[in-house]
Amino acid sequence: MKPFSILSKTPFLLLSFSLLFLSSCDDDNEQEETPPVNAGVEGYQLRHNLSSDAGYEVEVYSPQAYFVGYNRLALRVRSGSGNLVSDATVKFLPMMDMGSMMHTTPVEQPQYDADLNAFAGSATFIMPSTSTGRWTMKVVLEVPDLALPDTLETDITVEAAEPARLFSFTDTSGTGYFVALRAPRAPELGLNPYSVMVYQRESMMNLPAATGLEVAIEPRMPSMGHGSPNNVMPSEIAPGHYEGEVNFTMSGLWRVHTDVLTSEGDTLAGDSWFDITL
Repeated sequence: MKPFSILSKTPFLLLSFSLLFLSSCDDDNEQEETPPVNAGVEGYQLRHNLSSDAGYEVEVYSPQAYFVGYNRLALRVRSGSGNLVSDATVKFLPMMDMGSMMHTTPVEQPQYDADLNAFAGSATFIMPSTSTGRWTMKVVLEVPDLALPDTLETDITVEAAEPARLFSFTDTSGTGYFVALRAPRAPELGLNPYSVMVYQRESMMNLPAATGLEVAIEPRMPSMGHGSPNNVMPSEIAPGHYEGEVNFTMSGLWRVHTDVLTSEGDTLAGDSWFDITL
């Protein structure tokens, strides 16, 4: 019998270890290259999964349950094979049915956001769902291989926000406006971005962004009877989108008084505020 020698087996063992190591590396690489299911929409929750007659799926995400005020939305479109579609056109239309009347709400129509890996937009709900008022969300989907747009619809529930994240007013001419707080989302001590959306009510079905206005803010701390320095008055950076900075100098409840003015400085709405607690 030929004696066993570990040396005689060395080439075979080395080859086996090499193949095992390469296979393990390949598995690791495959795992690293596979993105998480919710890559890009971390911090968002899936609210609805709508099925198109043409075999497409539309996923609707938001960071929190729908509330009265400015709601960020993200929509993902998937083909019948489950792949994400980025060359679609997506529009949505929220509607409130109150029985005797219907109205829509201000929206920013979705645009594809590569970082979010989804279509990003917003809806500013102006009233909560009630026993006599029902919100629905229509989503209109257009993709290159569909001859006609596909419309999907679902019921949604909108809750009242506490503290309030939206106020409305009517100017001396009878024109109605809605002002929604957009930021700060996570307030902290020091300077914070302060952003509001302002919309005009032209009709029950048309609430466009209100442009060419001015917004003035004054933060006050009711319990202490003081304000804060170094605030930056919001200016319009996009249609209806007014952004500045607010300075919180200590923890507690702050009341940020927010005035809306014409470009000439005439006050359209005063004595309105948003409460923010640190």
